[in-house]
Amino acid sequence: MRLADLDWGEVLAALPRWEALSPGARRAFLEVRPSAGAEPHVLGAARDELVAARFVLPPAGKARVYAHAPELRPLLVALRAMNRLRPLDGPGGTLAEAYIQDQFTIEQARALIGERGYPYWTNRGAVAETVSSVEWLAEFLAARPGMPLVRWEQARIPGNERQRLVFPVVGDALHTLVKELAQRPGGVPLRSLPELLSGVNPAYRAATLAAGLRCLLVFVSLRGDGPDAVLGLLPSIARRLGAPPPPPAAVAPAAVFEAPYRISDMTAVLVEAAAEPIPVRGNDGSLYVRSQKAIAARLLRVPEWVGALVDILPYGYTRDRLDEAELDQNHRAVRIAQAVETLMVMRLATVKHTRERFQFAATPAGRAWLALPENERLRQLLDGIRHSPQLHPGWRGGDAHTFDFFGVRLGFALDETFDLRTPLAAALLSAPANAMVPLDAFARYHAETANPFLAPEAARLRRSTGYSLAPRTREGWEQLWRQILTAFVAQRLVPLGGARLGQTAEGLGLALTSVGRYLLGATDEFHLAAPDEGEVIVQPDFEIVFLAPAPRLEAELARFAERTGSGVGALFRITRASVLRAAEQGLAADRVLKTLGQASRTPVPANVARQVKDWFGGTRRVRIAPAVLVECPDTETAARVAGLAGAQATPVTRTLLRLSGDQKSVAALVKKLRAKGIFVEE
Repeated sequence: MRLADLDWGEVLAALPRWEALSPGARRAFLEVRPSAGAEPHVLGAARDELVAARFVLPPAGKARVYAHAPELRPLLVALRAMNRLRPLDGPGGTLAEAYIQDQFTIEQARALIGERGYPYWTNRGAVAETVSSVEWLAEFLAARPGMPLVRWEQARIPGNERQRLVFPVVGDALHTLVKELAQRPGGVPLRSLPELLSGVNPAYRAATLAAGLRCLLVFVSLRGDGPDAVLGLLPSIARRLGAPPPPPAAVAPAAVFEAPYRISDMTAVLVEAAAEPIPVRGNDGSLYVRSQKAIAARLLRVPEWVGALVDILPYGYTRDRLDEAELDQNHRAVRIAQAVETLMVMRLATVKHTRERFQFAATPAGRAWLALPENERLRQLLDGIRHSPQLHPGWRGGDAHTFDFFGVRLGFALDETFDLRTPLAAALLSAPANAMVPLDAFARYHAETANPFLAPEAARLRRSTGYSLAPRTREGWEQLWRQILTAFVAQRLVPLGGARLGQTAEGLGLALTSVGRYLLGATDEFHLAAPDEGEVIVQPDFEIVFLAPAPRLEAELARFAERTGSGVGALFRITRASVLRAAEQGLAADRVLKTLGQASRTPVPANVARQVKDWFGGTRRVRIAPAVLVECPDTETAARVAGLAGAQATPVTRTLLRLSGDQKSVAALVKKLRAKGIFVEE
């Protein structure tokens, strides 16, 4: 028998007897099965107490089973269900799907959420989610006793089921009970129900409780090891009935991370591609493992606590399912893939197809980008994202060279004009300028107080989602907006240096930088601080030793030095190969030595400075291009050809000329030569 169908008058009348038992006897009574009783060993040491209190009856004759007292059957059924289900202890304070399966038929469950269609199946998870929302209770309280409340109940039960709120006294009492429990978020002892409904006849009081249980407004449960019988609202609802949360207070970080590592990742990949095109897979354009390992060794190291926010894990995996090495490998692989994608979108690199081989190569624009200072390289990327026409994550417009502004996708479609960029910027720009706030509390606060999905103009969206993956409840829309805010911080602001993260006692802290304000359109200028100064020592043996972690500086030094470690200690070595690679990308000796001088706690050793200048000074640039050569049999013929070709011909030897120009101009020269009796052999 289900809880709502019990005679709660009998249950409440017998409850004091059960509560008078010792804790051990109370627990033992729960082991008695209504239809089969209990074996002596099941009752254990509590057997005599239960017999003396007439909760169980001694077996007659040769029987061994102790049966419950017949008058206590409703109490026993209720207590066992309360103990089995414990609805007030569900995950996150919500109702577990198992409760719906245990207490409701498919027809009843479908009616609760107005589900239509296939009548032999229902989404019990959706039912549990719906009744765990504060909107479920708010709609009930908004329905005045009388016909409005009758219609509210009618819309949520099968047509052939008797109504319980049709009696005004029951509807009034249930309103009162819900309001009283709303003021007691932790629940109350079940025995206190008469006090909450002191002016209600005991029979109607029992009917009120049964109606509340049937409509999933109030819940009875056992709690603790006692156990104790309690009555209350779902914790997920009780939390939301109070005042809205205040803005999160500032927090002090124990460690701070701020580095536009997406720029250093792109630089590391493009430097490799500029030196020599990188082979890629033809099916998905991804780099082969060997190339990934070579590039991964030069990537800036991100602290594990930052990785917990920014990492994109393989589908179906959580961080606790991967060991440290797997997490690091996945982290670097994702960063390289994101760098490759960004370079393609910005047209700084392209995939070439030659002789059934695919290669990732730098474009002329990419080579020019590599020669720019870090600030200007970042500005080009920020401008591309900033000028994206995307208004919301459900947008599918644009082309391969249009940036995804949000860094996250929705599982359902939105109207093209639905603007989420404006409220996203407003939320993030509201963060204190010179303070750090806890990220989770910040996102939760804005999800509950300034959520664009819950605005009046979005009401049609919430009603028309149907069977899509869109949320069903207010809490679901809040969670979605919280996820969008957090994803933008993780996938856009942090990798671009737009946010400063902190490790605090309350979790991750967030502070917006001038880069973040620029990306969100609040300013047209940003200041990217120079890499940390005084954190390294450049040694005469060309080793660069880090005295403390400095991620920004690591990214800058990686452009002209070989990485040999991570964290602190000897992390880089300046080599001829690393200097030549830097020179190829447009760096000059003065710029490299200036960077070293600003970063080093001591002056750059004279031998290092001299050698760096020599390596740079020994570089030259040449141009290799296809050429058309004209071989003449003698000098007289060469002179005639040169006269007809004019500036188009350049002597290589006395009888060999090089022609410049395109195919069309060369064809025109061949025609002139033929007219003068000089024929071109194939």
